[in-house]
Amino acid sequence: MAEEKDSSIHDRFFKEILSDINLAKEWLEFFLPMEIKSLIELNTLTFNKDSFITDSLREVLSDMVFRCKFRKNGKHEPMFISLILEHKSRLGRIPHAQLLNYLAGAYHIQSKQKGRLQPVIPIVFYHGKKRAHIKMGMQSYFANMPGDTVKYIPLFEFLLIDMSEFPDEKLWSIGNAFLRSAMITMKYFKDPKWYWIILFQFTILFFRLKTGTYIIDLQFIFSEF
Repeated sequence: MAEEKDSSIHDRFFKEILSDINLAKEWLEFFLPMEIKSLIELNTLTFNKDSFITDSLREVLSDMVFRCKFRKNGKHEPMFISLILEHKSRLGRIPHAQLLNYLAGAYHIQSKQKGRLQPVIPIVFYHGKKRAHIKMGMQSYFANMPGDTVKYIPLFEFLLIDMSEFPDEKLWSIGNAFLRSAMITMKYFKDPKWYWIILFQFTILFFRLKTGTYIIDLQFIFSEF
């Protein structure tokens, strides 16, 4: 129960940070791989008011959905970027099953609206203490499939941001001091060895909020974290 409460607070903290569209752009600029950044136009990033979380996933996942443009054959096409968070501080045994459910829901929601389907890039943000040991591909769960049977297994990938193995020196290189403090806080808050550093990062966060640098409500963090 305590673990789920901690994870819920962390999820709210993360969502509040990225509720500022400029911070969301900087977060994606920093964490997205170059092959994705080279195709999308982050200056067109906007919030999508609707979630793709279906009722069957509401207890285990939450998301933040963004819209932006990407370049395709010389044209600018719309797409979605979904930041997906698990409510527990560890990934499920078969995260691909949950993500397949999530993506199916995302495309089903789109199918009920007018217009063409738009691609969804799923990004899983994991901030558990232990490294996320997951297989990267649904087909990896089914070894030695005979002949053409493998083509009936849904193939998709997702981007995993695993804070437990994200290099510290890279986190410290985040240019935005507010965003850097937030990410370091998320990674090390429960680590007693980082107590004074985290306290200093909190001071930075609190100062930036007090001075009106960002319009974010983090009062619950300072009382519950």
